[in-house]
Amino acid sequence: MFLTKSLTLAFLVWQNTQPASQIDQVDQRLYERSRSLVEERLQLWSHRKQDVELEEVMAQLMRVAPEHPQLLELAIYAALAEERIGDVQRLWRRLQRQAPQHIATRRVAERMQLSTAQQQTLSQAELYYFAGRYDEAEQLLNSVYATPPITLNTAILYWDVIGSAQSRVQAIGGLRQLQAWYPEAPELELAIIGHQVAIDAVEPEALARLTELSLNPVYGEQALTLWLRAFPSLTPNAATLREVNTLAGYYPRHAEIARYRKQLIARQNEVQPTQQRVVNAQPQAPVEPEVPELPDPWAAFDRAVAAVEAGENAKAESEMQQLIDENNSTDARFAYALILEKLDREPEALRLARQVLAEEEGDGVVALFERLTTRAAQAEAQAQAEAQVEARIATAGVATEANSNELSQAERNKAERFLWVGYNLADRDSTPGISSLEAKTWMLRYSSTFGSEQEDRWFVQIEPTKLNAGAADLNDSYWRSRFGTGLLCDDSCPTGLWPEAQDSGVAVGVGIEWQNWHADLGRSPIGFAESKWVGSLGYDGDLGEFGWGAEIERRILTSALVNFAGAQDPYSAREWGPVVETTLGGSLNWDQGTGWGWWSNFGVSRYTGTNVKSNQRWYAYTGVYKTFYDTEALAFDSGLTALAWGFDNDQSQTTYGQGGYYSPKNYFSLSIPLSVYGRLGRFAYHVRASFGQSESRLHAADFFPEHPELQQQALALTEQTGITPVFEGGEGGGFGRSLSATLEYQVSNHWYIGASALLERSEFYDPNNFTLYLRYDFGGSRRAPNRPPFPPQRYVSEPWWE
Repeated sequence: MFLTKSLTLAFLVWQNTQPASQIDQVDQRLYERSRSLVEERLQLWSHRKQDVELEEVMAQLMRVAPEHPQLLELAIYAALAEERIGDVQRLWRRLQRQAPQHIATRRVAERMQLSTAQQQTLSQAELYYFAGRYDEAEQLLNSVYATPPITLNTAILYWDVIGSAQSRVQAIGGLRQLQAWYPEAPELELAIIGHQVAIDAVEPEALARLTELSLNPVYGEQALTLWLRAFPSLTPNAATLREVNTLAGYYPRHAEIARYRKQLIARQNEVQPTQQRVVNAQPQAPVEPEVPELPDPWAAFDRAVAAVEAGENAKAESEMQQLIDENNSTDARFAYALILEKLDREPEALRLARQVLAEEEGDGVVALFERLTTRAAQAEAQAQAEAQVEARIATAGVATEANSNELSQAERNKAERFLWVGYNLADRDSTPGISSLEAKTWMLRYSSTFGSEQEDRWFVQIEPTKLNAGAADLNDSYWRSRFGTGLLCDDSCPTGLWPEAQDSGVAVGVGIEWQNWHADLGRSPIGFAESKWVGSLGYDGDLGEFGWGAEIERRILTSALVNFAGAQDPYSAREWGPVVETTLGGSLNWDQGTGWGWWSNFGVSRYTGTNVKSNQRWYAYTGVYKTFYDTEALAFDSGLTALAWGFDNDQSQTTYGQGGYYSPKNYFSLSIPLSVYGRLGRFAYHVRASFGQSESRLHAADFFPEHPELQQQALALTEQTGITPVFEGGEGGGFGRSLSATLEYQVSNHWYIGASALLERSEFYDPNNFTLYLRYDFGGSRRAPNRPPFPPQRYVSEPWWE
């Protein structure tokens, strides 16, 4: 589309016959100022790749300066793309005559001097560069260009290749020369900073520019990636921390930024006390006999770095090997690992980093280990990309520039796809056939990212489910009158052991998460006595330093057979249940990556069900948390959690019309959660315990709250049965605790296996929950196990997102 618009402008330029002398008829200073302003806007929208705005600016420039070289340049490119050779030649002669020294003229000359074979060679060089074959890419570029190119995109490619194959310093110098012609080009700035990051030479000014560019809609992701690459080598000083804090303010919920920021602050805190001790140190003891001093690892490191920069790799390795022979400390091995990283011997560096990490978990060692493991995964992906490049070259000859762009874009747009297979056993041991429940669920889930940046996700989940509540003993005089309509039953009603209460079905759900929105839609198990629609729609956003969310959702309860699948009264064949919860809720949270955080959830719910009395609930949850220790292998969090809620009426009983779910008039609890998690190579773990105290108050409730005629019968039989058909209210509460653990292991590049367990214990409530699962990564990119790991959840009761 843009080429067509450019073509239209090209004909306008070509047909324009205003003599240059007309410019002399207007105020020359006003003309120069207008042209300067339009030129600035032209550069701005060109770099932002906004075609619509660019077309408007070009039209403005045509009105101000119809013979402007950049207009002629764009017209020539449009004519070349459409192979209008005659127009190309006429426009080219015109450009040479009017602006022989202009940068636009030089760019066009550079482009037109390339033969078809040279353009193909340039495309092949780009493919080699993306495949990591830098020396071959350099040879091809040198065969095309005797001197460095000046067209921006080609020049950036040229100097990127030079930096990767020869010298980063040389590449930085070449790119900086281009800034005289392209002073406002973000892609040029990012290329320069990228080479600075590669040699750990990023200055605070560059960090500030990266922060600014991270908000750019076109170059933001590239700038943020460079920021994250620069983090491990940053010097912990006031200027650096100021820029890091600014970045963290823009991305308050970015986990990786928060983690690096904490590490940087910790490193600064390590340096400052050491400096203070040196200042305050005074000689105290008599002079001891001199002991031979071990070589300083960091002095040797500095000498090795200088050797590497001078191209003397063998000397650098010899320096570090001599250090290890004389001083085999953890610092010395850490320094050696850093040098091996600079020498691109990353497998050896990774082995050495693992040894050091086993003895000392300093932030620098952790950062090195994470860099190396990340690059190992990237190397595998790059090898696959290189194989694809080789296949393309072998089967289709030399690819065109368009094909090159298509390949790189395809790699960037590759979806992350996962398949989960899990088995869940949820068990609540209470009164068989009445309040007990054993739920066995198979979980089959497929999810994939989508969108131009693969930041959105969708899923589909299928859950075959089987419920078993056990066999009710209808001879039990206490429970007989408190289950179904047993209180109203005469001697002709069934007795003995009732058949096991069972049900089975298949739940299904689909969901999507895009930008700030998430939504899902599904059915509780189809095949149950009654199946219900479930789903949600929610939005998450930011409000200054706070995050907020709002959601409306509809879920099925799963705590008992009656509210999950529905139950049948053994005395009258009446059916009641299941129960659906519809909630309008909100959330507010704060986390600035300092280790402290706060969260809250609040809302109202309505409960409805077949032949079950409707109910309403309000709830408000909040908590604070702190990360006390955080390394790759071990992290420890704790905090304080407060929960409060209340129901309009009590629906916790099992008589006909009751919902069988815990519904106190009001409830309040305070608990202390303790969480330990980490990742060791292919193994990840998460152990969580919680201890708390609760208080509650219960409503009094009729035996048959939804059926007044049955309640009247029960009241009339009070003298005969000796039972007042009202469940008494009262106060409750006590000490509660829970314990959960999740383990995950990476079996191969594609397969992961995991297990989790959750045990909850309080007065009259002791459910257990166990899960085994497999996860298949279709990409097979050696992705490390999740930290902390998370098991799959049942969609029907707790939808979740990777």
